[in-house]
Amino acid sequence: MERLSRPIPLTSTSDEYTRQLNVLYDKLDRNTRTRYSKQHHDLEKRSNDLQDKMIQQTIRSEYLLRIWKEYQLRLDEIRHQLGDIQKQLPAHKRLLQFQQIQPAFVLYKV
Repeated sequence: MERLSRPIPLTSTSDEYTRQLNVLYDKLDRNTRTRYSKQHHDLEKRSNDLQDKMIQQTIRSEYLLRIWKEYQLRLDEIRHQLGDIQKQLPAHKRLLQFQQIQPAFVLYKV
C-alpha cells in the first residue's frame, strides 16, 4: 500500500526526453528540418496524446487508491464494532466468525 501511495514521476522523465529531442531538432539545418517536419509534428502530437493518457490514468489510479483506503478504514471500523458487540454478548449467543459462515455464502451464490 505504501508503494501505491507514492507519486509516479513519469511526466518529469517524458518532459526531459521531449526537451532533449527539441534541442536536437533546433540544431538541425533548415533543409533537414523541412524534410522531417511532418514526422516531428506527428511524433510530438503522439507524445502529447500519450502524456494526456498518462495523466488521466494517474488521476484515475489516485482516485481508486483514495476510495480503497476509505473502504479499508470503514471495514476496520466495522470489524472493531463487531468485536465490541461479540464481547457484550453472552458466550452461548456469540456471533459466528465470517470465516465460519463464508462457505455457506459461496454455496448460496452458486
